[in-house]
Amino acid sequence: MKRILIGLLTAGFLSLCFNNSFGQNIVYSKSEPDVVGEPGLMLVGYVTFYNSDSDTIEIKADRCYKNLPPNWLSCFCFIQCYPYAVDVVNYFLAPGEKVTLGLGFTTDTIPGTGYIKVTLEQVGGAQKDTLYFSASTIASGINEFGISEPSRFYPNPSCDKIVFSTASSEVYSVRLMDITGKVIEQQSGITTKQHTINIENMPTGEYFLNVQYKSGKTETQKLIKN
Repeated sequence: MKRILIGLLTAGFLSLCFNNSFGQNIVYSKSEPDVVGEPGLMLVGYVTFYNSDSDTIEIKADRCYKNLPPNWLSCFCFIQCYPYAVDVVNYFLAPGEKVTLGLGFTTDTIPGTGYIKVTLEQVGGAQKDTLYFSASTIASGINEFGISEPSRFYPNPSCDKIVFSTASSEVYSVRLMDITGKVIEQQSGITTKQHTINIENMPTGEYFLNVQYKSGKTETQKLIKN
């Protein structure tokens, strides 16, 4: 598993990052939270920590919430890959040291979407931070479902509406979910190749739009309401 993780990271898999900090002297950068790949792959989100202090700092990462499809698994990889059952890992970060924490999703051959919530804490400090990860598997190209062209979700970010556009002629349903996977709105039996979802009255933040075709294929995209 460790070799697979390193291979995905060094390949630049979703390497868009932003910088943040928690505690007094820890700076971290995190990969784009919504990782997407083909079914059956191990998909990885990761956080890189840097200790700018002159003392060693202890970091605690707690996988406090997970919502995974059947047969999916997730694990921490912090220097080593931990068993799937391990929800909390600690690491002592030496002065000037940089280390990467990976959050891996082991997926199934059936397309789906999984969500993980991780809290970060500097042990002995007062501040905490929360990170959200999701992984979606989507079959690419022409597949057994007969869908040959990718769909689109736009505009994103948006303040009032999201348009879903597909090349498929299949009947489909859409579900709008919050970051924990709770369904906020669901619409079924859609037959048009373009469908508009009104988000004007929703609070600002991150959401997920899940589309499920009659054949069973699913697609999920992270949305930002601004």
